[in-house]
Amino acid sequence: MRLTLALLLIALNWIHDVAAEDPQGPKESKTIGELIQRIRPSVVTIRVNGRDGDELAMGTGFVIDADGLIATNLHVISEGRPFSVELPDGRKLPVVSIDSTDRAGDLAIIRVDVESKPLPPLTVLEDVIAQGTEILAFGNPLGLRDSVVSGIVSAVRDIDGREMIQLAMPVQPGNSGGPLVDMKGNVRGIINMKSAIDDNLGFAIPINQLSPVRERTNPVAYDRWVTLGTIDQESWTPLFGATWQQRGGIISARGVGSGFGGRSLCLAKSAEPSLPIEVAVDVRFDDDSGAAGLAFHSDGQDRHYGFYPSNGRM
Repeated sequence: MRLTLALLLIALNWIHDVAAEDPQGPKESKTIGELIQRIRPSVVTIRVNGRDGDELAMGTGFVIDADGLIATNLHVISEGRPFSVELPDGRKLPVVSIDSTDRAGDLAIIRVDVESKPLPPLTVLEDVIAQGTEILAFGNPLGLRDSVVSGIVSAVRDIDGREMIQLAMPVQPGNSGGPLVDMKGNVRGIINMKSAIDDNLGFAIPINQLSPVRERTNPVAYDRWVTLGTIDQESWTPLFGATWQQRGGIISARGVGSGFGGRSLCLAKSAEPSLPIEVAVDVRFDDDSGAAGLAFHSDGQDRHYGFYPSNGRM
């Protein structure tokens, strides 16, 4: 009887030891802190610069392949803007190309040079995420680097003809392009936009929408990407920073200039037309804080003449 009991105890201890040593133990048992430490090395900061080198915006991306593929939103890198990719430890990864993009889906995949140091890719789970699932969002909200916020999935719904994950959590500029991760460490979505209705409401793109983009590669070299839509320097002279672009006969500016009040100019080099002439400008603001218009003369510095409709007034 004693021998049988001893053998039983030995057997129970052996089972306990095997379970404790199992490296595939249930991931749900990990603390949130441990999960964050496991995900963070795969999340990158994307800094977008103007042509004068000043930083215009900050976004997020995450590693999907050890050889240097980074997923993000297309609007984070935009077109014609120089940008950089930086790991949490400060290491900057040279951008080789933009491997593929989906304009309608607001998705982009960047290829970086890992310099013989493979990156830790995140695990992607393409199953439909359930309402009420606990999730974490990684990113750089309002420029606050390496931030994490927790929340739940409010719903999966159709937004403008595309399936989106509705989130009950604060999402801010800078979170865009970051991974939406479940409590097992699987990427379930890509943070996409902040709600204009409530600060505690945001949306993410389901991760299964990234697969077709990854399969449909059409690489554009980085050097070519940053020149897409650039101003014809023989016809125009941009002044005071900002990012000026020219496409389909339309000239547009992004970002804040270094001139008075954040002003930036783009002056024509063509010969002065004979008088009288008619000119017109269409102005569209993201908010009421800006101004735009036509300049008729400039000394190339802070003195210029024209008109600037601002907030419905001249």
